[in-house]
Amino acid sequence: MPIREVTSDKKRYLDLLLLADEREDMIDRYLERGAMFLLEFDSEAVGECVVTDEGDRLLEFRNLAVAPAWQGRGLGRALVAHVERRFAATHDVLQVGTGDVPSTVGFYERCGFVRSHRVRDFFTRHYDHPIVEDGVLLTDMVYLRKSVVPRSRAELLDADRARDIATCGRPLCPSRRRGDRAAAQLEAAGAHEPTPTPYFVLERLMPRLGLEASSRLLDVGCGAGRVLAYCVEARLACRVTGVELDDDLARTAAAWSRGLRGVEVVAGSALDMPLGDFTHFYLFNPFDNAVLVAFLEALERQATHAVTLAHMSDNGESYTYWGRPGWTLLEEGAFREYPDESGSETARFQVFGCDQHYSIWRFDPLAARAGR
Repeated sequence: MPIREVTSDKKRYLDLLLLADEREDMIDRYLERGAMFLLEFDSEAVGECVVTDEGDRLLEFRNLAVAPAWQGRGLGRALVAHVERRFAATHDVLQVGTGDVPSTVGFYERCGFVRSHRVRDFFTRHYDHPIVEDGVLLTDMVYLRKSVVPRSRAELLDADRARDIATCGRPLCPSRRRGDRAAAQLEAAGAHEPTPTPYFVLERLMPRLGLEASSRLLDVGCGAGRVLAYCVEARLACRVTGVELDDDLARTAAAWSRGLRGVEVVAGSALDMPLGDFTHFYLFNPFDNAVLVAFLEALERQATHAVTLAHMSDNGESYTYWGRPGWTLLEEGAFREYPDESGSETARFQVFGCDQHYSIWRFDPLAARAGR
């Protein structure tokens, strides 16, 4: 579900705004000076939020609402996550003021907010009639705050789930246990348990691949489709295909991406895929080394033009590429901690239990045939 900023005719969404603030004159006090974001499904407005700059790098939620028929699906959290990303470079703290109602306060606490302070008798002083929410008569305004930049692995993963929901309508982290038979079949095929790549890794890695409008990217072992979701969210112009051996995960990825232009999901083995038309490949430790060797051999047989491949795993598996004719290492590194862009050491925390080494390779079939 795309989220877009609304810069004009904001009152067109008054019905949604009134769900969170029932007095239009109160809405008028912040609507025009605030930044408004709209969440849509099939051109229907299903959620919105309005935030205002309060100075000193403080950003305040003034209004946040989801249409009743769409509540309970994580869309509110998706809006919060979108605001966090949108203002991460310009603001340090998010703030929200709300009535002291367990359901509302609980929602913000689940989004990572903590209680800050309260303004006594706010609702009795600013509204000319009693305000009742979930059976609670509102009197004080309770303020909650959170850091814009994630401060823990749990906050980072929660933000990633919210981004999944905003783009795909559901989280993309597998939460189920496979049956013994299905697990045994996947293990016998050399497949590894799919792990969604964190968005911060994709934000740093994907721009290094040189993707263009004419590019075709294959995500090998796509799971429920995190890489596909990133490409959709980032509005990359290239075509992207995910291949997944696990039928259930492939169905999940196909279901949320159905109808999206330039996005395709294939259920099956990457060894059975025709690879010649792809220009870029992404592998996040999808299978055992023996299967990796078979995949590289298939790619080398089928490639008719130079391709770029990014491989990430705990041991990097660079030894599999070294010495193969036609392969050139372009870049390598590792991810383990979440780095704060500001460089603040207090914001660093461990995401992976060990270094996840990445390497970016270029394969040139002409050089391979020449034995170089």
